Amino acid sequence: MPKLVDHDTRRRQIIEALWRITVWGGLERASFRVIAAEAGVSVNLIQHYFGTKDQLLVAALEHLGQRAVERIQARTAALGDSPSERERLDAIFAEFFPDDEVSRTTMLLFIVFEAAALSHTGLARAEARQMTAGLIWTITDLLRSAQAGGRADAAIDPNREAVVLASTLTSVSQGVVGGHLPAGDGWAAITYALDRALPTG
Repeated sequence: MPKLVDHDTRRRQIIEALWRITVWGGLERASFRVIAAEAGVSVNLIQHYFGTKDQLLVAALEHLGQRAVERIQARTAALGDSPSERERLDAIFAEFFPDDEVSRTTMLLFIVFEAAALSHTGLARAEARQMTAGLIWTITDLLRSAQAGGRADAAIDPNREAVVLASTLTSVSQGVVGGHLPAGDGWAAITYALDRALPTG
């Protein structure tokens, strides 16, 4: 009887091999041959599932975003039935902030992919920007909700504040990942930015 193959598991196996290679060797090291060896599969199988290197990179970035969303949902669920907008923002930012192995890997990969998108046509495609766009949209929505409930300054522009906050998260996290900004100082800076947009009081 032929062995059944879980295609989602196999695709995830390949993507996670790409992640590992990128973390320890950089995206330039991630050739199909190296990925295949790391994943324990053939180059032909990678081509079967993803077609081209561009398609694999986009899939890897999309899967990274999906994993982050799942972890954010778990953090938010732990807050109880009716978390405030600020509590949800804190949960989102805490998930991306690189203070443990998973969040550090997530942010490192995000930074690498974002930098690569500047010169890599595949990663510059619209679907590859969904992670950043989704983060900005979520922050904007929470700020608008807080404004409607009188918990945020009515004078702020939620979309522009969201862009500033998302950019702050990325920039500060890059400093922490790079080792030239202590994690405590980095989180204090992010909290400062959040307090300006949506005070806790």
